[in-house]
Amino acid sequence: MIDRKLVEILRCPVTRQAVTVAPKDRLRELNAAIDAGELCHPDGRKVEAPLETALVTSDGSRIYPVRDGIPIMLADEAIVAAPETAQDA
Repeated sequence: MIDRKLVEILRCPVTRQAVTVAPKDRLRELNAAIDAGELCHPDGRKVEAPLETALVTSDGSRIYPVRDGIPIMLADEAIVAAPETAQDA
């Protein structure tokens, strides 16, 4: 579980937007898109590992994985949402 106070201060390193914890239904959608090979990192690499927890930007365009309770807020490790999976968080 990620600390709510930490989430409140985190910002996307690229867009500077606030992030929120992705709800379970959104995680299911994202993981289905990962399984289908539809999600990529900014450099075009396909996302291979499913998400247990993730932080999503306000506009839903970037997703940051959380591994072992630690948000991976690196621009290169972001997941760029496919247009059909991007939505307001």
